Amino acid sequence: MKFSPRWRHFALAALAYATGVNATTITVTSVADGIATGVGCTLRAAIEAANTDTAVGDCPAGSGGDVIAFNIAGAGVHTILPATPLPSVTQSLTIDGYSQPGSAPNTLPAGQGSNAQLRIEIDAANIGNAAALSVVGPAANVTTIRGLAITSSGAAVCCAQRGILLSNVSFVWIQGNFIGIAPDGVTAKGLGAGGIFLSTPTRQVTIGSDAFVPTPLAAEMNVISGNRGPGIQGNGSTANLWIRGNLLGTNAAGVAAVPNVGAGIQMSGILAGNAMWNDNLITHNTISGNLGGVALSESRQIDFSFNRIGVAADGVSPLPNTGRGLDIGDNPFSSPSTTTTVRVANNTIANNTGGGLLIYRANAANTVNGIRLVANALYNNTGYNLDLSATSTSDGPTMNDAGDSDQGANALQNAPTISAATANGSTLSITWNLATNPSAATFIADFFHSPTCGAGAPVAARTFINSSQITTNAQGNYTGMPTFASALTNGFVVAIVTADSSSNSSELSNCLPIASLVQQAVASPALPVPTTNSSFAQVILSLLIGVSALASRQGRDRSALR
Repeated sequence: MKFSPRWRHFALAALAYATGVNATTITVTSVADGIATGVGCTLRAAIEAANTDTAVGDCPAGSGGDVIAFNIAGAGVHTILPATPLPSVTQSLTIDGYSQPGSAPNTLPAGQGSNAQLRIEIDAANIGNAAALSVVGPAANVTTIRGLAITSSGAAVCCAQRGILLSNVSFVWIQGNFIGIAPDGVTAKGLGAGGIFLSTPTRQVTIGSDAFVPTPLAAEMNVISGNRGPGIQGNGSTANLWIRGNLLGTNAAGVAAVPNVGAGIQMSGILAGNAMWNDNLITHNTISGNLGGVALSESRQIDFSFNRIGVAADGVSPLPNTGRGLDIGDNPFSSPSTTTTVRVANNTIANNTGGGLLIYRANAANTVNGIRLVANALYNNTGYNLDLSATSTSDGPTMNDAGDSDQGANALQNAPTISAATANGSTLSITWNLATNPSAATFIADFFHSPTCGAGAPVAARTFINSSQITTNAQGNYTGMPTFASALTNGFVVAIVTADSSSNSSELSNCLPIASLVQQAVASPALPVPTTNSSFAQVILSLLIGVSALASRQGRDRSALR
């Protein structure tokens, strides 16, 4: 999978500069609605002026690639309450809420939530079944929305009231906003149908950080919580999508649930993108507290990594989604469809009440394969932590079959079997085997530690230990004993195996307790010392008893070391 964010960042920055080189800054000075003169420049009039490059109300004419800034008198939050839907953005535009005095982007490092100070709020309570902000059509390519609280204080409205709608547009940045949650970062003021909706088609959209450094920039984090539908949703033909470094379903501090009443992210139809702009990235997000974590269907070419699902922003404290953590599969009502080339790596998926990770193929005419699992922590989920299923619901562990010829999600790749795990204080040796398709092939086995296992609890993968690359023989079999540097001496080990050529990963193996080989000193039993009053027979009997006890003790010690 191509991943070179440095090139994407510089290319998009150059494109944005070229588009806005002659831009006009249109400054909103009033919370009033309408386009009348004499009330100051309103947001409605500013969007019209930018769209038409003509003066509207008290706002100056735009000139292409404009910037809408804010300078509304007074301290505190300024709430704009449109009476009807605002005009769609139809020309390249930047709407910058951080330009309002008193506003400030987040400065906290990753894992500590957001301390952003937002002073411009758009309240969609009166606009009915519409989006608070819409960006529509190719002429609106290269648009940025940042530093806004987009909310609704009204009754729930079905089924299209969203914070931001994107349709038939490319090169859009949504950064540093609160969507569905009030500027205080605590109070739910959700949109009726969800936070952000990507309609067909959209390309090169960034929700969160577009920085080329590995860790997303804190200032670009969105908090998308409290909505009456999914936090982020798309229904097809989306490519080169980046969702990076956001909080979905939590308060701004990232420690308590402010649920989206739907999945945190629900996407269908993510496509392989133009390699120049990289493929699709969903990384470094906290997706917790929602009615479901993440659901991906009919999608491909996705790097899904370093996300925290079911834990707080610190990556440790439980903050479950009510539902499964991550679903990846097909649309059973659409055929033929393909879900493939999804790399799921270094995520924490824990504590969710509907299960951990489900990879499914519900329609036999569809293809779901190439879902590669790498070093994910899967634990403490109600139900199964990892499941390959033939339906869109969990069906429990799949039995290994002879020849591994059964079909389904990830070809129902047979799982490995662990037969021994022994530690000596500095290393850990794991004996395991694999029986799969009868051919010589390369596999990667990931090994994990779990503090508990058994007693009715599902097999879990808590902490990644290491991986081992192996090759099966012509019959598809392998047995080996890799040894890793490790100080582990107790708990359990489990494994996942991935076929290197197809990227099909298995379910979790059995779990097996670690046996320690740290030897304790063995004291030999003392032989009796005869006294002057002992008879010869008593002395011989005592000696025989002592020798017998010593031989028995040494025999037990040798057996324990086999």
